[in-house]
Amino acid sequence: MKTIDNTSSLQAYHEAKLKVSKINDFLDKVEKKSNKPEVIIKDLVSSFLIPDVERKKVERELQFKERRFLEAARKTIKNAELEAGSRLNTEQGINYMQSMG
Repeated sequence: MKTIDNTSSLQAYHEAKLKVSKINDFLDKVEKKSNKPEVIIKDLVSSFLIPDVERKKVERELQFKERRFLEAARKTIKNAELEAGSRLNTEQGINYMQSMG
């Protein structure tokens, strides 16, 4: 557990460091271009908001697909359970009839 905690903490640190680096690079570029509010807003929207919307769209599509597969797996398990129960009932009935006979 300690190794997993250390590894995940290290990974989170590297990801945060990468994000900070990318944000700083972006902000440096924006400052060099112009300090006009409309230019900054346009750049922020195109660099952050649009990719975020696209990412959320992909996540929703993935959740929908996963939900379909999960439902199919549940149906398969339920059918196997019903079939096993039916077999068990049939075998018990045959054993009961044989013991009576």
